[in-house]
Amino acid sequence: MGLIDLKTNLRTLKYGRDRIGGTSSNEPYIKKQLTQDYSYTPGNDVYLGIDSIGRQGTSFAAAEDVSRLTKFFTDGKSARGSLFTLKQKLLSLNGPPTPYAPTRGTFRYQNLILQAGSSGTGIHYNSLGALPDNPFITSYEFLTKNVYNREGNRLNILYKSKILKQSPKELGVVGTGAAFLFGIDLAIKDNILTYAGGANSPITTIKRATTTSDYTAGNGQYKNIFTLTGTQISEKGDLTITSAGIRRNTGFSDISNFIQEINDNTPSTPEKSRILGRLTNYTFFNRVSKYGVGDQGNDANLDRQNYYSGAPVKTDGVDLINYNTLYSSNEVKTGLGYDDIIKFYIAVLNNDNPEKKTFIHFRAYLNEFSDNYGASWDSFKYMGRGEDFYKYNGFSRDISLSFDILVGSRAELFPMYDKLNYLASIMAPDYSKSGFMR
Repeated sequence: MGLIDLKTNLRTLKYGRDRIGGTSSNEPYIKKQLTQDYSYTPGNDVYLGIDSIGRQGTSFAAAEDVSRLTKFFTDGKSARGSLFTLKQKLLSLNGPPTPYAPTRGTFRYQNLILQAGSSGTGIHYNSLGALPDNPFITSYEFLTKNVYNREGNRLNILYKSKILKQSPKELGVVGTGAAFLFGIDLAIKDNILTYAGGANSPITTIKRATTTSDYTAGNGQYKNIFTLTGTQISEKGDLTITSAGIRRNTGFSDISNFIQEINDNTPSTPEKSRILGRLTNYTFFNRVSKYGVGDQGNDANLDRQNYYSGAPVKTDGVDLINYNTLYSSNEVKTGLGYDDIIKFYIAVLNNDNPEKKTFIHFRAYLNEFSDNYGASWDSFKYMGRGEDFYKYNGFSRDISLSFDILVGSRAELFPMYDKLNYLASIMAPDYSKSGFMR
């Protein structure tokens, strides 16, 4: 601020005449006298500082904010308060509609003033709304639990209108709200939500990612996802729909593979196979059936035998790879009891007949595998020279393998010891008929 003249005392200047042309606004809305002490702050004042009502004078600051905001929104000489209200209403339209608060397209500055006056109390008012509603009973959590947790919630209405294809009348929506409910577009089946504002202002429409119509031969729906209701599934086999779910006959474990049943790629319905793509029959293709891992935790499949007497007996719960013992052959065996997701076996050459090998199969619980190469050198010195010279001497290769063995039954224990002991024994040499070590 410049001096009016050389004798101007800045502390004596009055508020006003702050606009071009010499007119005055109502600002600043809170007017205070300058203090004589430049180091003075309100926190040093016993009446406005830490010993006043509210921590660090919160109550006095809140009252001052209420006064400032009230003057800002009711200032007859400035349109900034009205423009602020308009901006907040437009900004609120950027969010998607919800069944309850906050209300889009509304802004009540009185609520903002109430919030300023409640600072430090823990009370929170919603500025988007027609009235300063009770902040507890209009909260998202309260309304979800007590009002919109039954037939009237938006997710249920989406299901009924888009999946079950119920009409507005069937949903109980009449009058002016027949076309939209909570932003849900009830009139157009392929539109999920339609509302003013949002990301695609002035109107935002959220469409289906794909049509979920039922399959009908020739309608091209094999390219899209389709859904089956419980009734449709029950028609594929001898199934019963109960409150507990879908079951076949009297048991819950024998649910039919309806994917196979509807995937009858007959000449009359060639499109059906394209609905499901590559079909995998998980009743066969699973670790128990395909790789023979057993089901050691299933009491129905495993006979928990006496570990101290009698011969071990193979049961349905036995891991077949663990159970199968060593064998000598020209080639490795495959199939159930020998294959695994990762094939893992060790073949030991027969020194008397190299075409034959002894095969040791383990379940592939691999921890570590490393393969290292190295070379060795002999060093020597020439007389009168300080450095070493090297001559190549040989080559080395080290392979390290670590794996776990898990035994789940007594029937697996005996052949597993045979395989492990044999694997350890091949580190020792054998001898030819002539007595030569091999």
